[in-house]
Order: sequence, then structure tokens, then C-alpha cells
Amino acid sequence: MEIGLVGLPLVGKTTFFNLLTGMTVLTGVAGDIKVHTGSAPVPDKRLDFLTAVYNPQKTTCARVDIKDIPGLDPRRGDRAAGVRFLEEVRGADALCYVVRAFAAPDLPAYFEAVQPLKELQEIHTELLFADIMLIERRLEHIRSGKKIPKHAALEMTVLERLLEALNNERAVGTVSLTPEEEAIIPGYGFLTEKPLI
Repeated sequence: MEIGLVGLPLVGKTTFFNLLTGMTVLTGVAGDIKVHTGSAPVPDKRLDFLTAVYNPQKTTCARVDIKDIPGLDPRRGDRAAGVRFLEEVRGADALCYVVRAFAAPDLPAYFEAVQPLKELQEIHTELLFADIMLIERRLEHIRSGKKIPKHAALEMTVLERLLEALNNERAVGTVSLTPEEEAIIPGYGFLTEKPLI
């Protein structure tokens, strides 16, 4: 499983990444566009117990992959950075929103003051917009055909429901779908459908 750390610039993602992975990636670098990857052990008391009982030569614990995704700065208007951000987010299995809850004179806050909830909303809005654009492009493609096939009619119905939810600032993952409807959307990789921490 790969967890993507997402947030605005200079909120502590890389510091959190270092704590989880035990790595020492340089932190506090504005404009850093490099994605850092590492893994963290998953503590398991059952494994510790079995190791103590059987004393194997080697014990391998489960690990989770962590991806430190560069901060998204919607105000910069850097389309290429936005596309890179969304590609990295799309590749993660789950997302961990990192927001700033500390004041530091040498690291100015993204907004005028430290506002964790506003930061959370900013990132969530960007993910909502990305899903909206994906659905609108697909609906436009389906509607541009001369005749809509039967399977595409159900897809359109599901996509229109999801689009309505997104326009009301609800994540795709909050929309109840039947098993048949769910079978239509796995290939889309909606960003707002990913599990969140």
C-alpha cells in the first residue's frame, strides 16, 4: 500500500515523511518539486510474540510505502506543477492530508495566518476540481457520439450522479452506488474516492 502525503507548501509534509520513514530528507525548501519515497514498518505485537517464541534467524515485518508529494500551490498558477501533483496523487492508494498547525517566523504561513481547516479545504477543493474535469471530459466524449450505446447510458447516469455530488462539494467516495454501478467506475481512479487520513 502506498500512502501519499499531500498538503500546501511548507506545512510539514517532509518532516512528517522523515519521522515515518526514518530518512533525513532536507525540509523547509520552498519550491522543492522532487517526490520523496520511502517505507515505514508496521508494528505488530503478534509478530513480536511469534519472534520471541520461535526465535527465527530473520524477522520481516510488514511495511507501508510513503510518498512525500511536493506541496500544491494553487495561487502560483503553475499548470505543469499542478499536473505533476495530480499524477502523484492519482498513483497513491490512500492520502494523508498534512496541514500546518504551527507558527514559525522564518516560514510564512500559506494564508495570512496559520489556518489548518482552510488549508484542508484548499487541497480538497483541488481534488474535487480534478474529478469534475475528468467526469466532464468523459461525458462530453460519450455525448459526442451519434448514438449512445446501452452500456454508455448507464455510465452516463452514474457519472452525472457523481458530478452532482462533486458540484455540491461531496467526494465521490460518499456517493452510494450499487455493485453494478461500482463496476463501471474503477478505471477512473477518482481522487476523492481514495481513503483519507
